[in-house]
Amino acid sequence: MNSDCISHPLPRFVADLEFGEIPAEVAEVASLCVLDTCAAMVCGAISPVARMGADYALSAWRAGRASVLATGARQTAVAAAFANAIAANGTDLDDVGRYTWGHPGAMIVPAALALAEECGATGARFIAAVVVGYEVAFHAGRCVNFGVGAPPVDAAREYRACGSWGASACAAVAAHLSHLPAQQIAQALGIADYHAPEAPMMRDLETPAMVK
Repeated sequence: MNSDCISHPLPRFVADLEFGEIPAEVAEVASLCVLDTCAAMVCGAISPVARMGADYALSAWRAGRASVLATGARQTAVAAAFANAIAANGTDLDDVGRYTWGHPGAMIVPAALALAEECGATGARFIAAVVVGYEVAFHAGRCVNFGVGAPPVDAAREYRACGSWGASACAAVAAHLSHLPAQQIAQALGIADYHAPEAPMMRDLETPAMVK
């Protein structure tokens, strides 16, 4: 791997951030984001799409330590993150990030919750992982949708849906909670970015066709 990737501050940030280094106001906002997303998950868990997601998770993945909200099943972190993310967005009550033009909480919080359960992480480390996720989501979303020196937000211009930058954010969350070293984090972020969906959102909205 290129040494520039390893020396880049992002992998080190993901690896090294500690709860005690987070400003109090940032930790408070992160906690509110968690509370808001959990409320969206509870509401969305009764939606048909959340039920389908939970049923698929039950058929596709094995039992584990993480909780699937819609069914109460205990499954792997991957299964729980998948099912709970669908529930979080099930009624479109999840948060919106100004710099992402999308919904970071519905991906970041379920991923962090599932990994925290599976790893037995402390509440402080969980909140730190959420902060990592939002930070990466905002930067990645801004790069994907606007780039360097791009024009101000304009609803008429093309942009990419949540998965295009959310994959990197969730990889950062998982890497932080898994205590990966910086070199592996750089690799994980690269893999997530490479395999992230290229999702042209305006094409979906043109008709419109917001399908759950």
